[in-house]
Amino acid sequence: MLNAIRKNNAVIIWTIAITFIITIFISWGMNFSGKTMMAHMAMVNGKKITTDDFQQAYQTKYNNLKDTYGKDFDPESISGLRKQVLDSLIREKVLLAEAEQYGITVSEDEIVNGVRSSFQDINTYNQYIKYAPPLWWKTKEEAVSKEIIMAKLIGAMVDHVTLTDGEIDSYYKREYAQAHLQHILISPKKLVPYAEIVDYHEKNKEDFMKKGQLKARHILIAVQENADQQQDGAAKAKISDLYNQVKGGADFAETAKKNSNCPSAQNGGLLDYFGEGVMDPEFEKAAYNLKVGELSSPVRSKFGYHIIKLEDKLPDTPKLLEEVEEEIRGIVLTNEITKKASKEAKRIQKMLKKGQISFEEAANMYSHGTISSRTAGDIGIIPKRFISKDIATSTVAVWKEELGVYNNEMDGQINSAAFALKPGEIASVIENHLGYHIIKMVEKIPADTAKFEAIKKDVIAKSLVEKKSKTYQDWYDGLKKKAKAVITENVL
Repeated sequence: MLNAIRKNNAVIIWTIAITFIITIFISWGMNFSGKTMMAHMAMVNGKKITTDDFQQAYQTKYNNLKDTYGKDFDPESISGLRKQVLDSLIREKVLLAEAEQYGITVSEDEIVNGVRSSFQDINTYNQYIKYAPPLWWKTKEEAVSKEIIMAKLIGAMVDHVTLTDGEIDSYYKREYAQAHLQHILISPKKLVPYAEIVDYHEKNKEDFMKKGQLKARHILIAVQENADQQQDGAAKAKISDLYNQVKGGADFAETAKKNSNCPSAQNGGLLDYFGEGVMDPEFEKAAYNLKVGELSSPVRSKFGYHIIKLEDKLPDTPKLLEEVEEEIRGIVLTNEITKKASKEAKRIQKMLKKGQISFEEAANMYSHGTISSRTAGDIGIIPKRFISKDIATSTVAVWKEELGVYNNEMDGQINSAAFALKPGEIASVIENHLGYHIIKMVEKIPADTAKFEAIKKDVIAKSLVEKKSKTYQDWYDGLKKKAKAVITENVL
């Protein structure tokens, strides 16, 4: 199994491990505290993970999350964040030591490509090239190098995994089952007094401004998102040439008429006024960064390459209360209100268990779910896990609001509890990001075998990922035990 590593580690296709590596490792970035701490948090292969190592990793992870979620970031809402960080440090030491035994290395090209792909877009990457100091790049490259080495090791461990027909059949029956459920949602946000929301909006209107609409011209050289290097390069060369022409004084409207692949070409590239959330995100971001009369450098969107010229920008305007009500509810929500919601959900669940109220009556009276409050708690038939592509968008929206949906999958915590029930049973109160849930199983529905052939390839791909994940985890647990990895200080 690992002979392939010894023979030629340079040709191992490590991308197979990315599915696992994304959830396993953290790209730490930078943090230089200059502080030395001699105490250690864990021991791996007789080597210490110091308190200083941990604090730097934790602070960087904290900063990354804060940058990602902005003002919505709440570290207390991330269960076990400190333990996640320490586990990642342990995992890194265990896997790098194993990789060293097999002589796994990483090439300069792999590091360069890995660093580049770690940025959200090429513009961000170029900005870092301009302004980030050499020490930052050195640390970034070291982190990426480690991730690639570990990914190669994991890839070598899981690329031999195959499936039997029985395993595929078992996976389909297990993961593609359905259930008819009744549901009650108690949302802490809905318990926030409306008067507090109004008051907050009145006092903080400047924090809820809608960006003024833009009027712009653009030139588009169309090329598909997944175009090959030659096609993409040709489009990029064309847009660069046109950019140099208009920057040198060529009339923008005339250049658009002659060259743009957008229907707006006949109007000299002129677009109607547009606001936030209308255009492609990269196009919109570039347009809003311009001043009136200013020209953008070439911008890549999913449609191709653009040059944008801003013609006009309307003033920003305050958002109406109904536009920001839900956002404000989250801002003014307190721990006291959240605790109140939890107590309310438990009280209702207890009443249901004792038969003091029917599920239908409780849903109509108490549920904050838009659908369940109107249907006596009936939210219909839901999938155990994967949302089929033929499910209506409106139905998915209901599930997202009532139960939770992540990357086109149902909330695992809720569905695990629900599918463990027998018909007629009511689960204990379940908490997730939407609030507190009370679930009743009406009927379990086996996976539809008639649909299997149509989605067989997808089922095989997903079941293979699951088996590889388990193979990796069993193997890693053995490595960790061999490395005598011990946590020496409680991080919780």
